[in-house]
Amino acid sequence: MNRFSLALRGIAGLLIVAVIAVLVIAKGAGAFDDRPTVTAVVPARSAGIAAQSTVEHHGVVVGTVTEVHTTATTSTLTIRLADDQIDAIPATVRARVLPRTLFGDQYVDLVAPPGESAALRAGTTVPADDSAQTIALNDAYERLYTVLKQIEPAKINTALAAVAGVLGGRGARFGDMIDQAHSLVRDGQSIVDTLGEDLAFTADLAEQLRTAAPDLWRTLDNAIVTSRTIVDKRGGLAAMVTGGIELMGEGEKLLRDNKDRAIQLIRAGDPVLDVLHAQRGAIPEIIGGLKSLVDAAQPVFSTGPWLKLSANITLVQPYPYTSADCPRYGDLAGPNCGRAPTARPPAPAPMSAPPPSFGGTSGPVGSPAERSALEELVRRTVPPRTNPLPAGLMGIFLGPIVRGMRMVMP
Repeated sequence: MNRFSLALRGIAGLLIVAVIAVLVIAKGAGAFDDRPTVTAVVPARSAGIAAQSTVEHHGVVVGTVTEVHTTATTSTLTIRLADDQIDAIPATVRARVLPRTLFGDQYVDLVAPPGESAALRAGTTVPADDSAQTIALNDAYERLYTVLKQIEPAKINTALAAVAGVLGGRGARFGDMIDQAHSLVRDGQSIVDTLGEDLAFTADLAEQLRTAAPDLWRTLDNAIVTSRTIVDKRGGLAAMVTGGIELMGEGEKLLRDNKDRAIQLIRAGDPVLDVLHAQRGAIPEIIGGLKSLVDAAQPVFSTGPWLKLSANITLVQPYPYTSADCPRYGDLAGPNCGRAPTARPPAPAPMSAPPPSFGGTSGPVGSPAERSALEELVRRTVPPRTNPLPAGLMGIFLGPIVRGMRMVMP
């Protein structure tokens, strides 16, 4: 075999290898692929996606990105879809570029709005998904990616290894924690509902407090003024309380000294009260008669001469009421004149009778000896009067003053 034939064989071999390489490259570039293609236009911020990236719909891989053409504002993606998947994709889908990991791997996700639609056809231009959720997700990814670029890979590897060490072998525990958190959130729904009602009640209460705030502040101001007055007048208040205590003590002493008289007064007043109760219908007539008397007497005594009347009221040996005092008018007598007993003249008590009891904290209060001493004291110290003060009144008004004291009289 000569050299020429060897050269021809070598050239033929090279041509065959070149043709095979071209066919392989063309096959890889999709030159012999008759699968349907669509075009997706996404913002330029998604230009990080590369050719041969996967395309998914509802989590299922339905195609690949064959070409990427980027301009200043947009990126045009040529997407080749599988023959058996294009009919399942609605024509209203929108394209969005999502990160698969935090290290630059991205894919195209085809999302469709709710509702039914016709199937996607080859050659269709798919618009970008501009929903708020997609924009927020891309912003978060870009910020996180920017942070990760500033961190050294070795440090990231160390952090991930530490996280892996913490999570390793504890999957069951973390699963239980997630289940407990889910139960807590589910059971807390009723609490959240009740909390809404409580917040509404709190809002109403706050509104009422806001309405009542001016009156509340005025009340507080008045309370402050009252408190300051009490502080400024605390000496007078202390004196008033002390005087009240002393008054109560003197009143208690007065009641103890005159308890026997009070008992006698109650017993003596019991028949009077019985009569008033029996004749209670006549009380308004008496009051009306007194009013008529006052009205009739006013013009008589208003210009003079005036009538001067002195009357002593005493419970010591009152005048007895006998049948001789029964009301009579000519031959007519009162209904009880025949039954009224004849009063006997007062007689001294027998020698065997016990002496009367006189109570008191400083001697025989109300006794004849006390009355005699008080009359002698008044006679020597007070100028004589036409109408002397009754002994009973002297015992009530003068007795508490001098009782228990030693008096030296001239």
